[in-house]
Amino acid sequence: MSRISIPERPYHLSWDITTACNLKCRFCYSASGKRDPQETPELMNAVIDNIRELQPLHLGIGGGEPLLSPYLGSVLEKLGAMGENTPNITIDSMILYDHEPLVKLVKKLNKELPDPRIGFYVSVHGIGDVHDTMVGVEGHFQKVMESIHLLKKHGVWFGMGFVPTHYNIDQIDAVFKLALSVGATIFNVSQFVPVGRGQYAYNLTPRQYRTLIAWVVLHNKEINYRYVVTHEHWVGIVDEELFQNELFVGCSAGIYYFGLRSKLPEGFREIGAASLFAGITAVTDGQQVDFQAIVLEILGNTMFMIGLLSFILIYLLRQPNRGLVVDGIVDTGRTLAQVLA
Repeated sequence: MSRISIPERPYHLSWDITTACNLKCRFCYSASGKRDPQETPELMNAVIDNIRELQPLHLGIGGGEPLLSPYLGSVLEKLGAMGENTPNITIDSMILYDHEPLVKLVKKLNKELPDPRIGFYVSVHGIGDVHDTMVGVEGHFQKVMESIHLLKKHGVWFGMGFVPTHYNIDQIDAVFKLALSVGATIFNVSQFVPVGRGQYAYNLTPRQYRTLIAWVVLHNKEINYRYVVTHEHWVGIVDEELFQNELFVGCSAGIYYFGLRSKLPEGFREIGAASLFAGITAVTDGQQVDFQAIVLEILGNTMFMIGLLSFILIYLLRQPNRGLVVDGIVDTGRTLAQVLA
């Protein structure tokens, strides 16, 4: 097996620029609402300095609702000033219909860059009332369509996203056709994460996960290119060509993918558990699993452990009473090692 090659620059950097949000999406992992007081010009400049240093190939700006950040316009101007080193930027937004000046700014920046590198990511979680119920605002589906019209009017590219849940999985074909019809550059199927405002009741069943993964592979083959994008460690379960590709590393977090959050989501500790659950259940389809063998295999993965320990260390250094917390983790590790021995 080929060794994982760590790139000199990250492929993707995800930046949740604000926790402010006008929606109440029932599946939201961050439970955003009010803007965090720590969101200051000094913080924005510090992050931009890090972006200049890291030079990621792609930057995703999310939230919350990024357009509710008073700093987004100036952030984009500073990133655009990087010229050749400006990453490809996508901005997640659900309120573009009311922010034409920002769309015009992006259009202007794209003309000044070597190629149009800045675009938007519009989420549609069903058609009509289904979408409205998912985001908790009546009439919002029509507002999304107005946003798409505005982007097309100014010639700014955009992708379309869909978060599959037990409530809206039957809408995926309709939303996929909508993405094609309005000219979305990609159709992104994101993982539902049952933390924050998200509830386990919305999660897909193991059989639905397998059906979803097969759906992604089938539709990309029909179109003859990867128009539908999702988490590669999902697709690797059923796509032998991807699984055998030496660049495929499973979950790319900490290797090709990095994230910056205004604050950690409520229940963030469950994120890893939810991802592990989704992966295991999709593979086993409900059959009995040897969890001891799985844990031992994970602990023996050097790259995974380096990433995990680095995250834990950075997180702990920011905490009060960090010494007591470290002692507790060490004791827990010893207990786990005794159980697995």
